[in-house]
Amino acid sequence: MFNSNLGDPLVYWLFRILLLTVLVYSGYLISRLKEKEIKRYWSLSIVPIILFSLFYGLRWMRGADYIHYAQDVEQGSKSYYINDETETVYRWWCDLCANLHIAPEVVFTIYAALFIGGIFAVLRFYKKAAVWTLPMTVLITGASVECHFRQYFAVSFILFAFAFMLDKKRLLSALSFLLAYLIHSSTIFPIALILVSYLCKDKVRLKNRYLYILVAVYLALYFFWDKSMLGPFATWLSMMSFDSDSNFMRYVDDADRWFTEEGSLSFLKGTKRVASSFLFVSMQFASTLAIMILGYFATKKDSKVLPMFVCTYIANVFFILAGDIEIIDRIGKGCQFFAPILLGVGLVYTNIKRKYINYVYAVYLMYFVFYLTIRQFGNPGEFGCAFIWDK
Repeated sequence: MFNSNLGDPLVYWLFRILLLTVLVYSGYLISRLKEKEIKRYWSLSIVPIILFSLFYGLRWMRGADYIHYAQDVEQGSKSYYINDETETVYRWWCDLCANLHIAPEVVFTIYAALFIGGIFAVLRFYKKAAVWTLPMTVLITGASVECHFRQYFAVSFILFAFAFMLDKKRLLSALSFLLAYLIHSSTIFPIALILVSYLCKDKVRLKNRYLYILVAVYLALYFFWDKSMLGPFATWLSMMSFDSDSNFMRYVDDADRWFTEEGSLSFLKGTKRVASSFLFVSMQFASTLAIMILGYFATKKDSKVLPMFVCTYIANVFFILAGDIEIIDRIGKGCQFFAPILLGVGLVYTNIKRKYINYVYAVYLMYFVFYLTIRQFGNPGEFGCAFIWDK
């Protein structure tokens, strides 16, 4: 299933560079718009939405569960992966696609369009952040869009729900949250985080010492956490009683595997983990820390940013807890979707001294531009670089 030899790396990277270039340029134009230029905003969004949708929608065999989700939309309820416990809206959606004989690449293009559309829906309230947020959507969440098909299909509706929330359209927000849950029940976690933090946004007075505590917790976990500590959790989970037909019960049955080395991404792929360079790890660590710190100050300035900060912070904590364990990593990925927006908002809407911002720029340019783009150019990636014309 995991074949990195599929597709032409040159075509893939030229398409990816084109996408990033268009996103940066569109973001720059959007960031210069006035607050009331809504029509102009959406007209500038059309091209990047189309390119993003085609890049991720027309992929072939890219993504850990590509065959799984292609089969879902081709066979509907007859798919091996769909049963009576599958979320209602997702099952209906797959049946509709199967009955209409909609090709998987068309469905995956719709998924990608919904996700980037959700990003734009939220970004409308923070236009000046667009020049950073749009390219970072590819660099931070692109892998999740490729690998977590149904989860990010559901996440799209969380983004729309949050946009409706900012626009004070409560009914549409509630319906969007409900759709997200009925597509992928794991979204209950980020939905709960968003609702609680949004309701508390005007009641919590953020002080600098709270940031020190949050950073201290993150640093303690980063340097001292050992994923072997998850072993007792697997034992506790296996002793609990759940409906034997439930989706969650499948994870419980495999708890010892999911929370140990056998549940690691590298084990599942049949590959060995490769130690990253010290400089790469340092840049990754610094960029993550900067997002959280800048996001906190952005939240102090605008309380409506709190849900984005909470989700992003929790996602980063879960990434540390997970290490290379897939099930926990997936929970983190399910909360990470706000990170590109929080990064942009943190850089643009906070009053940080110029010299400190320049340091942040240097870190981001080194990590995102050099390590994740320039240095990776020509690399086919772990899931290949194929598009539908490579079949």
